[in-house]
Amino acid sequence: MAELPAPSRRPPTAGVDGALPSLVAVLTLMSLEAVRASGPLLNVAYEAGGPGAVAGAALLTYAAPGLVVAALLVATRGHVASPASMLLAGAGLLAAVRLVGQGVLGPARVGFGLATVAVALAMLTVTVALLVDRPGGSRTAVGAIAVGAAAGVGLNLSLGTWDAFWRTGVGGWSVTVAVVSVLVASARLSALGSSRVPRDPARRFDRPVRLWSLGPTLALAAMMLANPAFAASQSSVPLAVAGPVLALGLVGVAGWVRQTGAGGGTGGCRSQQAPALAAVGLLLGVGVALGLGGRFPLDGVLVLLALLGAQGATFVLLAAALGAPPESPRNGLRSPRPGRMAGGATLVGLGTIVPLFVYQIDYDLPLGCPNAVVLLITAAVLGLAALLRPRSSTPDPAPTPTTPAPALTTTHAAAEPTATGRPSGSRLLLAAGCALALLGSAVTVSSAAVDRMATPPGGSAPPGNGVVMTWNLHYGVSRGGSVDLETTARTIEAQHPDVVLLQEVSRGWVLGGGGDMATWLAHRLGYRFVFAPAADRRFGNVILARTAPTDVTVTELPYGAGPQHRSALAATVEVGGRPFRVTSVHLQQRGSNVPTRLAELDTLLTALPPAASAGLPNLVGGDFNAVPGSPEIARITDAGFTSAVDAAGDPTAATSPTGSPTRRIDWVFGRGVSFGSAQVLSRAWTSDHLPLVVTLEP
Repeated sequence: MAELPAPSRRPPTAGVDGALPSLVAVLTLMSLEAVRASGPLLNVAYEAGGPGAVAGAALLTYAAPGLVVAALLVATRGHVASPASMLLAGAGLLAAVRLVGQGVLGPARVGFGLATVAVALAMLTVTVALLVDRPGGSRTAVGAIAVGAAAGVGLNLSLGTWDAFWRTGVGGWSVTVAVVSVLVASARLSALGSSRVPRDPARRFDRPVRLWSLGPTLALAAMMLANPAFAASQSSVPLAVAGPVLALGLVGVAGWVRQTGAGGGTGGCRSQQAPALAAVGLLLGVGVALGLGGRFPLDGVLVLLALLGAQGATFVLLAAALGAPPESPRNGLRSPRPGRMAGGATLVGLGTIVPLFVYQIDYDLPLGCPNAVVLLITAAVLGLAALLRPRSSTPDPAPTPTTPAPALTTTHAAAEPTATGRPSGSRLLLAAGCALALLGSAVTVSSAAVDRMATPPGGSAPPGNGVVMTWNLHYGVSRGGSVDLETTARTIEAQHPDVVLLQEVSRGWVLGGGGDMATWLAHRLGYRFVFAPAADRRFGNVILARTAPTDVTVTELPYGAGPQHRSALAATVEVGGRPFRVTSVHLQQRGSNVPTRLAELDTLLTALPPAASAGLPNLVGGDFNAVPGSPEIARITDAGFTSAVDAAGDPTAATSPTGSPTRRIDWVFGRGVSFGSAQVLSRAWTSDHLPLVVTLEP
């Protein structure tokens, strides 16, 4: 019987055994933040040149990780077998572009923000490749990715889903510096561990694992699996519940994958059965999560359960895809091939952006089928990566008790304490990720509790000032590509409105930075909100009010010539101390959509009379995409509505676009009410529309 090594014989590198998984985790967190940030940044290209321009910019940005890897290989003289210098150089570059991106504004922020995407994805690809190249490394890498995603959800929740990248104050800088510090420290320790491992010519840096499977994984994570705003909006469950469920689900998946070796590799089920079941489960989870939501009462619970199942299935499949055995005929004892690593990084980038871009472009150029099919195809591709991986009759070997594992391997450390009795680096990694996820969840839950305590539950409201505001928020993105929710909140706050009618509100759209704008603004302003889906359940109309809106109704408007589904959200609220029936609406935007807009108005006007017949005055505000004198405006004024701007403001005032407005397409109409004033706020630049503020006469 072999004698176990004594504690004193612990290898000198065991102190850094958790460094490389920690680096994978923090790179996952940073990559997901960078992917979310790229949506608003790429919007600049869309505003300048339309779908073609944004497609080119997106493909160039997400193909660039391969160029970054190639540049790092050249700068470090191709030391892929001893990658200490590559880790340090890459981490230093990522830290630099991330910090500079935090401090600059305008076009410079766009450039450095997109550079952060390329460098983050390049470093994640390289670091995962390093980790899976060691015995048991696939499950360790996948566990670290899940921990990084969980920590990212926790951090996102603690910031109210408005990422640090967009915050120019002390809070944003504090979070950024902390994350970058962890990045640099993890890279330093990983490089130290790598330098202490003797080179083994039988082990290669570019094993034939399917590194490109990271791309579909990141796409699904950014869109739904690690997107708390998506979970809240899709399920209609408050963010304070949906967000923590998503975070804790990822923590549970991380522990389960690392302990059981699920999906293949060392330990666990090595047959095709686990990946096959996971592939079916992922398709089912994605389909249910996207297909339900608002279909019937309590279906939001099923949406959350589907997301949890999809999380587990995704990481089982990723573990299988990354767990290709070293005995594959392609592996041979050849010298490293840097080209494969650079190509893999490019495929990771493209695998991330192509599903997100095609899914999003459907709202401007309809695909001809539901865009949910795009995410189902993405899930199927990940399943194929796992099911069609190279096979071998011999499993991926794990280090034996009598032969210390290489310094960067954490196979046994994930399940046992180190020889000195202290927790292993891998266990500390899991604990740190869990702690951050729990912290973000606790902050979200406590914030929601404070909101409910501070705001009256409805019924009796303090006398208001009779101010009504309407604003198309352009999913929170300014024409310069920034997301400044604080300035938006201050603009609203300065008017002290009783009710705010909002359009183009994002609740998880990657194009808008992934934030839950409705929840964030309601919390920041101390208002209550109701939300109605329009293009989808993550993009629609909102009514913000001082007290809880009642008798809420949603009217689906005719699709007509498209390209987006539209809706009208109505509720009863108190304005100036008395009840009003208010409606937030957004009509189709194209110049050729006049017939569609007229049909939408007919549907809207048909839905309004019940409130008027009950003795409640009507207020309708929003983006009508129609100018003065158009048939659309004539249609609504013929129904007895009065334009606030024409009655009590400047009829020449324009609301779009910001900077140099030329058209008045945002309106407030009233029936059974008199207007005292109407003003366009010409210095509100956080959207591509200007807000309209109206005061009612007593």
